[in-house]
Amino acid sequence: MEGTMKRLALHDRKAWVEQAPIPSAHGANVVVRLESTPICGSDKKHFLNPDKTIRYAGHEGTGVVVEVDKSNLVKVGDRVLTNCLSGCGVCEHCRSGNYVYCENKLPMDQMASHFCQYTILQDFLCIPLPEDISYDMGTLAGCVLAPAFQTLQKMQVIPSELVMVLGCGPVGLGAITIAKHYGAQVLAVEISGYRKNLARKLGADFVVDGGGDDLEQRILELTHGRRPNKVVDTSGFGPLQQFGMKMAAVRGHFGFVGHNPKEITIIPNEIIFKGLTIYGSWHVNLNDIPTKLYDIIRRSPVAAKIITHTYSLDQAQDAFDTFIAGNSGKILFHPWE
Repeated sequence: MEGTMKRLALHDRKAWVEQAPIPSAHGANVVVRLESTPICGSDKKHFLNPDKTIRYAGHEGTGVVVEVDKSNLVKVGDRVLTNCLSGCGVCEHCRSGNYVYCENKLPMDQMASHFCQYTILQDFLCIPLPEDISYDMGTLAGCVLAPAFQTLQKMQVIPSELVMVLGCGPVGLGAITIAKHYGAQVLAVEISGYRKNLARKLGADFVVDGGGDDLEQRILELTHGRRPNKVVDTSGFGPLQQFGMKMAAVRGHFGFVGHNPKEITIIPNEIIFKGLTIYGSWHVNLNDIPTKLYDIIRRSPVAAKIITHTYSLDQAQDAFDTFIAGNSGKILFHPWE
């Protein structure tokens, strides 16, 4: 394709629009016109980066395929969810369908931005988006519902169980939505007043402020001594992760979803004698399970409330300022407004 498009640049708490060449399809790489593209928690480091200007931020969205070359998986006009997790396509993990765990995936600085009007990506990362799901709602199947979905599915959450969600950013809000979809009771732990209120709107049965030294006591008072059967951490905060494992019920389950590159102390005996099962997951192979995520989006009476703000690309500074302040759920860009 020829011509130029709008694309965001980020640097040291500043966000602005630049003109960039529209990409052209080549080989199995196809061009997608983006209709809705969210800010992800992982974009925070790009916005705050004081050392260099980032032009490859944004990695999820929905749109329409507008140009193909040699792809036999998609065609022009297909509505798609763009899967952010690129794989090499040839390693053992990719060939077995587990490209999420590809060890040869492209580094972020070599991936095409999604904070723009057109993006380019491998054809197998284009997931069909049903006609009855809007572009905005379709984005929820990306980095909102998908990260916690794998963990909650492994945990086999059942009705009446108590699920504790640590952290109520968009991924935590997604975890609440999924757990309620499964019929569980939900205990949400969060420090942001805005997000605590949002957790209540999504149906959390108990909402607790995560600050203070008496968190365990306050939770047990609320639940009349009941400990959570399942705990999902989306905060990535070490002390809260340790607290979650401590709070889990006997023969309970704990899931690491929030990213944390730092070491935390785990006492094996506390896991052994409690019979605690621990999971780690950060995403799912979307082309394996989109129908399940789409079913949640269709049937959940509250999923739409996760999306709290929409902006044009020209309003990027306001969008990122709102994002950094924590006074939001999921924030979307509409690139053509």
